[in-house]
Formats: sequence, C-alpha cells, structure tokens
Amino acid sequence: MPVVPRRRRWRLVVGIPVAAAVAAAAWAVPNLLTTAPAAALDIKDDGGFWVIEVNDLYANPKVYETQLRNAGLNVRLRLVPAAPSRVGGVAPTAAEGQQPGTRYPYEDKVQTLDPDGCTEQRTCHIGLKIAKDFTGDADLLLGRAAKPGEPIQWGGPFDTRGEPMHCVPYRNKHVSEVRAEMGRRGLTIDAFDVDGKIERSVPDSMYVTGGYMSKGGMATLFVDDEPEPEEKVALAAKKLGCA
Repeated sequence: MPVVPRRRRWRLVVGIPVAAAVAAAAWAVPNLLTTAPAAALDIKDDGGFWVIEVNDLYANPKVYETQLRNAGLNVRLRLVPAAPSRVGGVAPTAAEGQQPGTRYPYEDKVQTLDPDGCTEQRTCHIGLKIAKDFTGDADLLLGRAAKPGEPIQWGGPFDTRGEPMHCVPYRNKHVSEVRAEMGRRGLTIDAFDVDGKIERSVPDSMYVTGGYMSKGGMATLFVDDEPEPEEKVALAAKKLGCA
C-alpha cells in the first residue's frame, strides 16, 4: 500500500520586531484620532489688536497669564461669575501707578469683544481685545455666566438693561407677587435685605423696592414695611428706559 505523506500545517510565526510593529500600530491608531487639548485662550492677530477669546472659562488664572506672557502681554486675567448684563464684559481693576479714584488710563487699549453685552437672546463671545502697542501692566476681570447657585462676584441691580427684571413693574409689589413674577423668569429668591440686614425669610406682605442677582438664577430683594413714593418709582422706571 502506498504511503501517503502527511500534510504539514504551517503556522505563521511573528518575530519580535514584527510583533512590536503590530503592537505599535494598534496603539497609534486611536492616538491618531485623538486631538491635543485646546489652549485655555485662543489668541489671534487682528491688525492693530490681539483678539483673545476664552476657550476654558474655568482654567486657573495662572494658565491664562502664561499664555498672555508668551504673546508678549503683561496682563493678568481672571474670570468671575457675573450677573447677566456683565457676562462678556471686561473690567480693569487697576494699572501700575494708577491713583485711587482715577479713570483707567488704557481704556482705548483694552476692550471687550462684545461691547453690547450678552443677553439670553443671542450668543456672546467671552474675551477681549488688547492693542499691540499696549506696553502697560493690567489686572483684568472678565465676566462669565454664573452656574446655578454660584455666588456672583460682579453684578448690580437686577432691573437694569440686560438683567432679568428689566422693565418688569415689580417695585412696590408684595413679596408674594414678586416671587411669582421671578418664577415666570426662572428665578428664585436667595435672601432679603431689610435695612442692610440680610434675612432668609420675611412676611409675604412686605413691599419690594429693589434687588440684585446674588447667585446664579437667584436674587436678593430689598424689602420694606412701607411702599416707596410713586414719584420715586416712576422716576426709576424713566431712568431705566421703561417709562
């Protein structure tokens, strides 16, 4: 009987160099798809200005400072939770050698990206423009939206233009009425200011004479046992452009 030779089963043996290359390729594929983390600030050349847009609203101020210094700017930037009308605004705190009570000397050199301010009806770029010929030293505050319940560090009356109670006829109304009006705008009451003393609760029958955004989505109300003179209320509305 003839002998039938057995078929040999060939196995592919991957040498160490080949295996290493395969492993390296497997590691490289997902990394090729991974982008480098974005810088905290996006700094662009725009003619006579540096345009600086904030990518990371919560970065450490030292990160901003490093990027700005690398661009040749002696500027310290700090983002703070702000009332709605202050979001996107820039506020110089002081300049080197500036005397107390005097105007900031570089107002034409340091500008906000959105001079009209931010509102809920449109998007807003958080950033600023700094003139290339600016050679001074600056400490700047830039307003960002406050998180819900986060204490606001830069604000003002909650009925000025750009604020949630602008042109809302709330003055001289009872606390209960103003609470309902605020609720329709997604706001809640944080506290009450009674003759300079902060209270967490007051009778609903007290009159509201003013207020300010004290936390994200929350306001502190000025209240009194007596309503304000109607002439004062009418004058305030006129000054706000609501009469």
